[in-house]
Amino acid sequence: MKGHYSLMARLLYGAGLRLTECTNLRIKDVDFTTNQILVRDGKGFKDRVTMLPEAVKDELSSWINRLKMFHQEELQAGRGRATLPYALARKYPNLSKSLQWQYASQQQNWSGTRRQRCGSDITSLTTRSSARLAPLEDWPKSRSRLTATCLRHSFATHLLEQGCDIRTVQQLMGHKHVETTMIYTHVLKRPGIGVRSPLDGQSRSA
Repeated sequence: MKGHYSLMARLLYGAGLRLTECTNLRIKDVDFTTNQILVRDGKGFKDRVTMLPEAVKDELSSWINRLKMFHQEELQAGRGRATLPYALARKYPNLSKSLQWQYASQQQNWSGTRRQRCGSDITSLTTRSSARLAPLEDWPKSRSRLTATCLRHSFATHLLEQGCDIRTVQQLMGHKHVETTMIYTHVLKRPGIGVRSPLDGQSRSA
């Protein structure tokens, strides 16, 4: 994957985002100071905080800076309004013009005065198309199962493989029940508990 869609795919994997959470991400929800992403209205209409990967931080910052310049041009042309949730548009008529409320992922081609987020179907199709080009064995069975959701699943699996505690993974994934997160422990490639004993970190006395 290349360009904007590559950045979105790395956010799906690097932050454990659902596809709709990634496409609904607004500029104001990215905190570059604390390296955090605030996911609003996730599954079950709940908010949560997840990590902003260092690997995409500079690229995402550059992308938002380009959006900022583009947004100014759109406002001068009488466009550049973002769609707002609930009744915010009526309560704050000018809020939709704010840069902070713009989608971090935006449609390339659009019409009208309202700036729309990038569609989930387009991102999903791009992911599947890229999967067909991946040098994987067991073609075409393996590649047919590679979707945008697989990137989120890999996020949880690899954190558990690194020894991250399951409660932390549960919070990052936004799971209501820890039993949902425990499903990922069944597919770990590494046998054993996966964490290091504190005794192994102690220096031996003479």
